[in-house]
Amino acid sequence: MEQHNESEIPSYWPSVGVAGLLFGVIFFIVATGGAYMTIGSEPVGSFFSTQTVGYCLACLLGAFAGMTAIWHYNRETGMKLTLGKGALIGFYSGALIGVIGTLLSQIWYIIDPAFTEELMNWTIANFEAMDQMPDEQRQAMIDSTYSQFQNMHSLWNIVQGLLMYSIGMGILNSLSGLLGVMFFARKKEDI
Repeated sequence: MEQHNESEIPSYWPSVGVAGLLFGVIFFIVATGGAYMTIGSEPVGSFFSTQTVGYCLACLLGAFAGMTAIWHYNRETGMKLTLGKGALIGFYSGALIGVIGTLLSQIWYIIDPAFTEELMNWTIANFEAMDQMPDEQRQAMIDSTYSQFQNMHSLWNIVQGLLMYSIGMGILNSLSGLLGVMFFARKKEDI
């Protein structure tokens, strides 16, 4: 069995970068597209919207970054990996999705500053259309939504969003990285 010194093992960071950047852009496009579809629709008073579908689809697609990073690393280097290293590469790929998605969202806010306000107005109109909800609860949700949207681009909320997306996508892609190792790059002693 061939042993590698630590200095001989190729870096996995290029593969993390490729997968994180690719899926970060896909995540942003799908989630933002779902939000635009929501804005273009009529509020019907439902908790379920095309924005929810777009975000869920974006998360589902983003979950493949870890597997893609492992595939890319194995394709470029021919190296086999342990399950732990695969989970780590997957976590880093997912965390990069959070960074890329947050960065693109802030850039998009500069490109289309009305986007946030339109989404807030649609969300509030959707809550107002919920006839089955008690008035006090509906008003509390409207006030909370208004407050959240008004503070959405504060530094604290940007940092919170960055951490939430990076950790969430990182954990999801740790699992995807494990699958990537099992499918593409498993070391013989792991079997």
